[in-house]
Amino acid sequence: MIATADCPRCGYKNELMACQNCGGAEYRRGGLSDGSQGMICKRCDMGFSHVACQGSCGTHISAFSFGTPVSRGAERIKQGMDAYEGGKCFIATELYGADSIQVAILRRFRDQALLPTKRGQIFVALYYRLGPLIVRLMRIAPPVRSLARLLVGSLARFVHTSGTRCLPKKETGRQGFWPCAM
Repeated sequence: MIATADCPRCGYKNELMACQNCGGAEYRRGGLSDGSQGMICKRCDMGFSHVACQGSCGTHISAFSFGTPVSRGAERIKQGMDAYEGGKCFIATELYGADSIQVAILRRFRDQALLPTKRGQIFVALYYRLGPLIVRLMRIAPPVRSLARLLVGSLARFVHTSGTRCLPKKETGRQGFWPCAM
């Protein structure tokens, strides 16, 4: 499959051309000699970080923008896993802050109730794909933010009071705030 990337300026669909050094057509992602990241020819080991748009505008397109449908899908999965490894809880963190009790409750629910099940893993993967988009929408549309705050707050309270294992008072740092039934 040919790796392609749409120009962010003119929308032209660019194809990743053969290596200018050796004519090779297979690339890998990796670090370049100047410390930046880019595409590296598998045949001659020469790399580049940007490609000029092949349309009329000449805009520099990041080499990382190029990919096949398979490589783009793999990259999205990797980003989702990286987000999970970072412990991100996009929407709740945006609404309440990273150190909030709501985020702690929802992270524990994710780890203890969702991730051990196949359906839960699918839900978490979908959330990590859609969460950043929802956060962007919340930032520009106050009604969406208000609705999200109502839903996420209700979900955190429900998870907390439904018998799901939650944080002891000493971990929350807030005496009497959503007491745990452990």
